[in-house]
Amino acid sequence: MDLPNSIPIAGRRIKLEVVPFADNDPPYGLYFHDKKLIQVSKKIKGRVLIETVRHEMMEASLLLSGV
Repeated sequence: MDLPNSIPIAGRRIKLEVVPFADNDPPYGLYFHDKKLIQVSKKIKGRVLIETVRHEMMEASLLLSGV
């Protein structure tokens, strides 16, 4: 599945990167609020990838709203 390079959340452009996480690093995805960046593991595919991106988007939207 191809992912966009960035996505709009709360009027801000958030970068989206697919990266290799270390084998001993268990997260599927991370959101870096200071960098406005979502990273997802290149090891995940399909439904898990979609759910991970959605999870990180929700985290970004909450942090951007000040919650």
